[in-house]
Amino acid sequence: ISEATVQPDSALLAIRIFIGPVPMVLLALSILLARFYPITRQMHEAMLLQLAERQRATDQASADDF
Repeated sequence: ISEATVQPDSALLAIRIFIGPVPMVLLALSILLARFYPITRQMHEAMLLQLAERQRATDQASADDF
């Protein structure tokens, strides 16, 4: 394979950065955002109730179509 293309060092560095430090920084950022997201048990329960109501409304609407 004498005609194989050789990647320049800059391309290899970019690949190393995008498979190592970049995902690590994005993960750390997402953990911080999730940690400080203001949600309580009461808010969670209210959201679940809203979702259940939406699902019932969707089920009712689809049942009315038949």
